[in-house]
Amino acid sequence: MKIDFIDLISEIVVEDASNYNDDYLDNKEIVWRDVVAEIEKLPNIKRVCFTRRSFSGIPNMKFRIGEIE
Repeated sequence: MKIDFIDLISEIVVEDASNYNDDYLDNKEIVWRDVVAEIEKLPNIKRVCFTRRSFSGIPNMKFRIGEIE
């Protein structure tokens, strides 16, 4: 079995480096990783999983997840 991980966010600009709250981060200048392009490079991929239960309150991230789904 082969397992790999990728983060949706490549880079983020924040004023408060100690604040990791979703609603704070969701409204910052974010460089999104092109996860769809990465998935397309993997012809044998069987499953994509997300490590969140909910995306409510974080609309930008929810939109990105929708693109991947």
